Amino acid sequence: MSIKLFTNAVSEHEGETIGINPAHVINVYERKFTVAKEEGNEEVTKTFIFCGCGTWEVKEDFLIVVARLNERD
Repeated sequence: MSIKLFTNAVSEHEGETIGINPAHVINVYERKFTVAKEEGNEEVTKTFIFCGCGTWEVKEDFLIVVARLNERD
């Protein structure tokens, strides 16, 4: 079993390390959000890893997550 490390992006745990077993990953996806700010709206892209028992929001970009999950040990 190999564990791949990512950075948590959820506000309560932002910056903490998450270890995910790639064998349990069902899909990886990214979603664009519009966030309202005083200076004007800002578009933000977030990456999610879905493992069947839960979904993890990570700071790494979509392509980096996919590449890391596909790395050989």
